[in-house]
Amino acid sequence: MTRAEYEDGAKLAACNGITVPPFEHLERGGIIGSVILAECVEESPSPWFFGRYGFVLKDAVALPFQPMRGKLGFFDPHPDLVREAKA
Repeated sequence: MTRAEYEDGAKLAACNGITVPPFEHLERGGIIGSVILAECVEESPSPWFFGRYGFVLKDAVALPFQPMRGKLGFFDPHPDLVREAKA
């Protein structure tokens, strides 16, 4: 994410009562959670929706930061990470 992308996201988060850490404090290049991709939609009333398509996510699970530079797109995290997060 670029600084400009971060600032756009931080403004949107602030409008929704969410505080995000400073750009310099973000751990980047890794995974932070797991979700179920429930649906792909072309419109939504969500303030987070933009672009042509949006993903409806469910069953979010926070995971400890795991470096994974270059691992773009959807993938299944190692089962140990998910088990650790649910413990």
